[in-house]
Amino acid sequence: MEAIKLNNKENLIDAYGLKPQLFYDIEGSLIENNGKDIKIEKNIDNRNIIYSLRLKEEIVGEIGKKVLINKENILSIKN
Repeated sequence: MEAIKLNNKENLIDAYGLKPQLFYDIEGSLIENNGKDIKIEKNIDNRNIIYSLRLKEEIVGEIGKKVLINKENILSIKN
């Protein structure tokens, strides 16, 4: 039998056309803004949740103010 050759140079997400989809917008206080990398803090049931987001386009917002990030503008998320 022949060994299966895998092409490691091609990104699997691009190869299969799969893109991560987020089903909701994120609203909260902007606590860090580094270009397209931002952090948002949100309070849910007396718990503080901090989202680290990578965006498609930069947003204009002041630190400490409420912002709304549309799901179409989010590339990746960590919480």
